[in-house]
Amino acid sequence: MEQYDKAIDGLAACIAALFDQAMLVAEDYWNFVNKMEGRQTGRDSKSSLQLSCQLKGNHIEAKWSGIKWYGQKASRYSLRVPIPKSKTTSSYAKNKLKEFAKEWEWDKVCEAEEKLTAIRRQQHHVVRAILLIKASKKLSESAPTIDSPDADFHEQEANISGGK
Repeated sequence: MEQYDKAIDGLAACIAALFDQAMLVAEDYWNFVNKMEGRQTGRDSKSSLQLSCQLKGNHIEAKWSGIKWYGQKASRYSLRVPIPKSKTTSSYAKNKLKEFAKEWEWDKVCEAEEKLTAIRRQQHHVVRAILLIKASKKLSESAPTIDSPDADFHEQEANISGGK
């Protein structure tokens, strides 16, 4: 059973490495946004997209949210709007991201999403591998033990050669 645990630990390390990559993508995006927003004037030129990355167990959640502003300028408040992600492609539709992205950040959004899509797809396969190994481990634990036919053969062979 130890080999199953080692395999799962190795795959969990893959998930951790993918999360580190996702965090680097998010940090790069946020550094760009902060730099560009420092050059902009007025609230309307600020980014209306949020990128967040979280690790929950073996699941990496790298998601985009839109920000909508409501109210008069003196008493404005924002609401975070979830942007739907395709379940089949593990990516966000460009037209949905474009609704919230400012012109100055669009290329960076596309670059970040391309990298995050690749990370999400890899993570999907690694998580499936973990689930399959766990299922295999459970089956092997509940399976009746099978005596190896070779064990009897090797024992007889040792007795024959040692008995002369």
